[in-house]
Amino acid sequence: MSEVRNALIKHYLQTVEKFDYFVVGISAATFAYFAKPFTFNTSFTFNTESMMLLAITSLMFSVVFGLAKIFISNIKHEKNYKLVECEDTAKEHFSKSELEGIDPGKKSWHLTEAQKFSNVQNMFADLIGKISTGIKVCQYLRDAFLLLGYLLVITSKFLA
Repeated sequence: MSEVRNALIKHYLQTVEKFDYFVVGISAATFAYFAKPFTFNTSFTFNTESMMLLAITSLMFSVVFGLAKIFISNIKHEKNYKLVECEDTAKEHFSKSELEGIDPGKKSWHLTEAQKFSNVQNMFADLIGKISTGIKVCQYLRDAFLLLGYLLVITSKFLA
């Protein structure tokens, strides 16, 4: 990969990470602001306290899914690093096999090791795909609960 491409990818990942922390911080601050003075004294009906309880619960879920997204993203970065390591090691073994003049149809130590690393590489690629799906789900749930929480806060303020 070119240096410019690497720099752009690194900048993109840092920006996404900062945004994730920002959204979780906003969710946590809003949750703390409304949860601290909250007391629930009445039954659960369509009233201000019930709406605020739902809003606080929704904001709490937003924080939880935001933190889960950050945690899963860190795991994905680790697995991506290991995937790149496997790719480099497999390429190294394939090139050593070619330098030694070994026919790809014959068994050699370098070729066998390269195939092992290719299998591990495929496993990591599948795992990274599943992790990416988990990240998207956590992001969707984080954003949905945050929006729901704010809508419920606004609704409870109009009911008051």
